[in-house]
Amino acid sequence: MTKKQIVVVGAGVAGLVCANLIAKERPDYKVILLESQEHVGGLAQAWNLSPTLRDGRKVRVDYELTHAISEMGEGGTFHQLYTDLGVDWERIGCFEAAPQFAQFITPGKEPLILYNTLEENVTAFLEKYPAERRGVTRFVRFMENLDGQRELPPGLKRTLEEKVAPRIAEFPQPWRILSQVALFSYTKPTFVGHRNDTFEHILDRYFDNKELKTTLSMLYGYVGLPPSTCSGNLFSLMLLSYWRGGGPQAPAEHSFQAMHDELARVLEEKYGGELKLRTKATDVIIEEGKIKGIEFELQRGSKPKFMLDADCVIFAGDIMNSFLRLTERHLPKKYREKISSYSMSMSLMATHVVTDLPLHEMKKQLGYAANILASSPEAIEKETETNFPERFVFYVNVPTVLRPDAGLITDLEGRAINDLHLVDIVMRARNPQESRGMRESDKRGKYASFKDDHMSKMIQITDQLLIPGLAQHVLHQSMYTGATYGRYGNSCEGAVYSIAPTVEGFVPNRPSPIVPLEGAFLTGAAILAGGVGGATSGAIETARAVLRYLKKKE
Repeated sequence: MTKKQIVVVGAGVAGLVCANLIAKERPDYKVILLESQEHVGGLAQAWNLSPTLRDGRKVRVDYELTHAISEMGEGGTFHQLYTDLGVDWERIGCFEAAPQFAQFITPGKEPLILYNTLEENVTAFLEKYPAERRGVTRFVRFMENLDGQRELPPGLKRTLEEKVAPRIAEFPQPWRILSQVALFSYTKPTFVGHRNDTFEHILDRYFDNKELKTTLSMLYGYVGLPPSTCSGNLFSLMLLSYWRGGGPQAPAEHSFQAMHDELARVLEEKYGGELKLRTKATDVIIEEGKIKGIEFELQRGSKPKFMLDADCVIFAGDIMNSFLRLTERHLPKKYREKISSYSMSMSLMATHVVTDLPLHEMKKQLGYAANILASSPEAIEKETETNFPERFVFYVNVPTVLRPDAGLITDLEGRAINDLHLVDIVMRARNPQESRGMRESDKRGKYASFKDDHMSKMIQITDQLLIPGLAQHVLHQSMYTGATYGRYGNSCEGAVYSIAPTVEGFVPNRPSPIVPLEGAFLTGAAILAGGVGGATSGAIETARAVLRYLKKKE
């Protein structure tokens, strides 16, 4: 007897996690994962290049878009999730936190420091800003309240969210919003009470010291918005998530790609799922208002159309380029308008530098998950894609210093090269459409010149503020732009964190996993929060919704 099928469109972090969770719980269904790229991992994928260095050596270099994630160390939430799915941790390698969280550097200023744990930060803040003791205590209490409402303890509140909240998502308006307000005012009062606050509002409420507020603001780049725009709830939860988990974490061995590859292997070998790479979903099959399958084409040679029947389809790719593109003509007008109205998060561009500088000797200066370089403290608020380099803000990390055993630079036989280092310099991207236009009509080398110019500026500023001599010791440099994200990650407007985490786009307005098309579901960063952690949490939420749907059908 042929198994019933579930199709997941997009093999990024969310698609991989969601596919495995469903395949594990429902072995009576075959889960098929479609991915248009050659590799799994989506925007978090890593790729390998084999450049010839300026000294003549031919090497292999692992480039990663993923910077760090939380809760992947032993005892962490996501570590437990992967363990429950049955991954082989030897294939992934252990995850370790960076020695420190971040330092903020401006010309002529003493660096501002954030530490890895909440306890370290509280101690440092109280020592440096004794007049802010009351504010520090209240700020931490605020974050603790948010965290307690994110993972509700057993009892009535948890029962309401697990049993009642999913049904509310299917109510017609205005009953849906009224019911949600009533439910979440009881179960998540801190979320609801502060849902219109930006992170800047929250800092202003608790602190007077401008330097302390700048210190807590400096990691805005992780969510793609300045503190005056970013949701205060989201930002506070993000900080606490990192600090509770022991700081931003990365694999001590291998690249992040090993994590994605292992999830793909588990899906196929442990749960009998199927992964189709270089396979682009081109349409949905609808019968009597219910999704019945997916049309797709192979990304090579001639492009005949193929069909896959499915009892449900989960859209794990970009909410605009994947979900809306395939389903918009089948969706109610108001829902289409809601999805189309979301502003997307920022895009990035980065310079990767291979250097022979002995950076391992600078571990004290470089041993931070993020070294944030800016023209001034005020640049955090004023930084945009158009003001570089007058008010630049970007972060630099040196993964070969943080993770010396990861083997990110090897010879062609795979042997680690220890006298070379990789420096990643990341900043807000120029308009991805402009970058894409330059690349597609690059008759005069305008795109290459644009990249060369920006790489030179980024390297020079890093040389001046963080790594003296870097500009004279570049053995290889390469760059990705906003157009690169669109090309390899199929992300709308090059967005790296899906929907921008503004106040309007976070609570309670982000899309639900349940969409007004029977048998269709959404997952990923769009339904919860940005980054690998947000995409993973979104996948868990979607898997629960799909499993409820399948049980209801029986």
